[in-house]
Amino acid sequence: MWFFSSLYKSLYNLPWLRQQKGDHGKAWGYFFLLMFLVVGLTLIPLFVGLPKGVSTIQSKFASDVPSFAADLKGGELVVTELVQPYVVKENEMVLVIDTVTTSPMQLSDYLTTNDTSGILITKDRLEIYNANNQQSRAQLWSGMPDYSITKDQALTALNKFLRWPILILICLGLFILYFIGLSIGRLAFILFWGFVVWLVAIMAKKNWSYREIFNVSLYATTLPLLFTLILSTSGASIRFLSTLLFVGLMVAVIFVKEEKLPEKTIEG
Repeated sequence: MWFFSSLYKSLYNLPWLRQQKGDHGKAWGYFFLLMFLVVGLTLIPLFVGLPKGVSTIQSKFASDVPSFAADLKGGELVVTELVQPYVVKENEMVLVIDTVTTSPMQLSDYLTTNDTSGILITKDRLEIYNANNQQSRAQLWSGMPDYSITKDQALTALNKFLRWPILILICLGLFILYFIGLSIGRLAFILFWGFVVWLVAIMAKKNWSYREIFNVSLYATTLPLLFTLILSTSGASIRFLSTLLFVGLMVAVIFVKEEKLPEKTIEG
């Protein structure tokens, strides 16, 4: 209850935020619980849709991928049981497999638009083109160890990889990585903009130390962080909004004076 009460008050309660400037340990505890909550809320849709997504991948691979046998030997790849050139276009992605043609092949010949990315597999190389950054990478088969695989073997490996114990480990790893990344990124944000607010407080001759501003910032980051999370779920994005909300709230904490109610006198 303490955490959710603190979360609610950190959104608007300026007097309460001022009172938090002296409790360093409690501020850290709140911050990491907040990061845990935000990461959980962000990844819930992914985790909920995971069973359906896994089932879709397995069924599409079994039904849409034709039978094939790939044999990499002596730096050359040979694909059999597959009509070549094998070309698949879906949305803005194209896959081309041709290990039969002896003349040089160019992936660019299959890229119909500037927004199309592609993968080309030939007997001597793997080529990948990313339309987003307009960069192409190639990997020659020469020097790679001999290897062979069929569709059935690939499907068996895919089913093993998509077992629940492995998926749970993947989800846990993703959660931890996102938690660490978000925490580090938010702390860097707080350290920098908290320093800016501290400089403003010094120039205005306000009696605030940087440590006190940092403590309050660990709470004040709640409003901009949750607002940004809500915007991201709706597909909207306003640049610098998080910064404006954070700085505005911190400036209000330091500069907005509390109104003192007039004392009531009891007439005898």
